Amino acid sequence: MPTLEYNPERKELLKEISETLKEIGQAGHIVKYYWKIGRLAEQLIIQTLGEENCVFPIDIEALVKEFGIEVEDEFMDKFQNTNVRALNRKIGQLVIRKDSYTGEKSVIIHIDNKVPPSSRRYAIANEFVHYLLHYDEDRYYENYFIMPICPVKMEEIAADIFSVFLLIPMRQFVVEFAQYVEYRVNTQKVPISTEERMRYLSERAVLSDYYVAYGYQYLRGIGYWVYQAYNAAEEQMKEIAMDEEEKKEIIEWMDGYYTKERSRWIFQA
Repeated sequence: MPTLEYNPERKELLKEISETLKEIGQAGHIVKYYWKIGRLAEQLIIQTLGEENCVFPIDIEALVKEFGIEVEDEFMDKFQNTNVRALNRKIGQLVIRKDSYTGEKSVIIHIDNKVPPSSRRYAIANEFVHYLLHYDEDRYYENYFIMPICPVKMEEIAADIFSVFLLIPMRQFVVEFAQYVEYRVNTQKVPISTEERMRYLSERAVLSDYYVAYGYQYLRGIGYWVYQAYNAAEEQMKEIAMDEEEKKEIIEWMDGYYTKERSRWIFQA
């Protein structure tokens, strides 16, 4: 096996990769945002629908209607040119409009009536998050397409993260995850594949596999942050830049959800 000394360029590249990965591994602030967004999304659900309704599947349509937003189902391909095959298909549209005469503001989320429930739910959530970003504007339009192409604005990434947390509340995720793993272990239906776990969560949240997988990465980050709040020593807390106030907030919010019994099903060293 050739040693690195025979290839100085590769050795330098590996050194840079190693240092970068270590830097990312020590940057606790990355998951701070995931934690904060997840907590805010959950608080919004609880304050609007009540804690008893912060369970799978989240009634996203009832949530948005509490903000005076109308959800209208319609065939959204009706204005497309039948002679041209579109690259993507619009399945959602947010319209904020203020009447210049009455001064009244209307907010409507249009949803394609041909999409399955999982896509419909996510489209509503995504357009609602764009409303949260622009609720104080008098006029705003935003389209959501069935195939998520790479975003051109960071706003789109933030909207996607918040949308996932509205449909997969983080504390409910902890409970569901632990119950599922415990059931599989007790019934000897192990090992558990990623596909099985994603499929189960997708069915419980009524959300497409793509968005479950997308959100699962952020939820794993939150899981790490919660674990550190309960288990990290003082020196380790300094390394990950978690202060005592953040630790207290996490433990108080997760009280009754994060337990030793559940943690042994969720975390693996």
